[in-house]
Amino acid sequence: TPVKNVNPGVFVSLGAVYFILYDIRRFTTHSIETNTNMSDGAARFLGLVLIVAVCLSLVGSFSCTFINGAGIWFRQDLNGDCTSYPSHFPFTGGVKAARAFSILTTISNFYILIWGCGLLARPKGFEGRGLICQTMFEGLKFLFIDGVTGYSLATGGNCQIAAVVFFFVANVLSCCVVKKEEEGEDDAEEPLLQEEEA
Repeated sequence: TPVKNVNPGVFVSLGAVYFILYDIRRFTTHSIETNTNMSDGAARFLGLVLIVAVCLSLVGSFSCTFINGAGIWFRQDLNGDCTSYPSHFPFTGGVKAARAFSILTTISNFYILIWGCGLLARPKGFEGRGLICQTMFEGLKFLFIDGVTGYSLATGGNCQIAAVVFFFVANVLSCCVVKKEEEGEDDAEEPLLQEEEA
């Protein structure tokens, strides 16, 4: 029997799963131990940016008006109500890819929301270099409009643009913090070594 062609989107989705899981691991294990010199105000501001980014991302994913009259998962009927797509709807490859990335970002958004609320309640260090993957996946949701003509971005699409911007800002904020505490620990060990030599 002939082998069926494999959709390249499958490999893209598998790669996205890997990076999302890598992000989650960084959020849950590594980020607590670094960048503890971040000021309370900066940490709370970063937490607020993360929360807003998550909310905008969810609106972009599940709004029925990503573009005029249609969203990634829902669409508007003639009465303006949100309805799901019929099971036999002929989705394009771009729509399928956008749906895959919306699922992945929703899963990672759950953990990012926890960290954002944690930074507001208890400011502490946060290393968010993995947010660059989240930013990329958010932008890849725009594959939804690949091949679509005569459209205009609506509420969901505009919120998605804002989500990409907010995640990028959060990434820059978290990466700009210098780990001075570790440098201070290294400086504190030098006098001890000199005393032992004397």
